[in-house]
Amino acid sequence: MLAAVAAFSAADVMAQEPATLRPVTSAYTLEAGSCHIADTYLTPLKYAGWSTAFTYERMQAMKFDPDRFIMNLKLDVGFCHTSNPADNANILAAGIAARW
Repeated sequence: MLAAVAAFSAADVMAQEPATLRPVTSAYTLEAGSCHIADTYLTPLKYAGWSTAFTYERMQAMKFDPDRFIMNLKLDVGFCHTSNPADNANILAAGIAARW
């Protein structure tokens, strides 16, 4: 009787469909660099300074149809600080972008 139970369990395991793989690819990116802005409202001044940003991206096959549909999530956050050549005025810029 013990052998019959073991054979039945092995048959159940083989009859089940294999699980669909849905691997996750994710990336975190930290950026740093320079920022240049041209302000031409009253005089053509070029502002220069530093910039930093953070990006998160995730990709995964969808559960309902993993062969045809992929979920892609991307989030960007950035900041820029610049000053004019006389160093008596600053421009601050910030941005957030999300895509799903």
